Amino acid sequence: MKDYLLLVSETVPLPSDFNPEPLKLVDAWQGIFLEKQTAEALSALLTKVDPHHLIQLTSGFRSIREQTELFQTSIEENGLAYTNAYVALPYCSEHHTGFAVDLSIKNGTVGEIAPDFQDHPVVEAFLNEMANFGFIMRYLADEKTKITGIAHEPWHFRYVGLPHSQRITERGLVLEEYLEEVMSR
Repeated sequence: MKDYLLLVSETVPLPSDFNPEPLKLVDAWQGIFLEKQTAEALSALLTKVDPHHLIQLTSGFRSIREQTELFQTSIEENGLAYTNAYVALPYCSEHHTGFAVDLSIKNGTVGEIAPDFQDHPVVEAFLNEMANFGFIMRYLADEKTKITGIAHEPWHFRYVGLPHSQRITERGLVLEEYLEEVMSR
């Protein structure tokens, strides 16, 4: 079984010898890869909430090299402050696990860093059902950014599996808080 509760962040980076091969990545959508169970859960969720195929997957698994390039490009295009707020350092990105997805609405902004995924009825339907399919919104707003180290990203979702996703979402927690509670029991 995969460790769907694996925490990856700036304070908890992946080891330098991290090997994504055991993740068994599959092509989830047009060359965007996800871990197999994550891809299956996302497909089931989108089948339920998006019959008109308005939601598109804009990012999934990223190699260390891809994350390094994205980080450097973002610094050049957006500056260091923006990049530090929205782009994880290499080895610190959940995208390395194959459990993280970035979504956008078709015909919205499909930027690699901040795609448009809000203010649409299909987004509301997705948010209402995501926890029932194992997903959480990973980077919440306000005081939660101090915990995660990443600004609010309404387009970034993480597969953690059931029942964890339901517990995390119902209580308005971020993964760090949930893991702290689980480990303190």
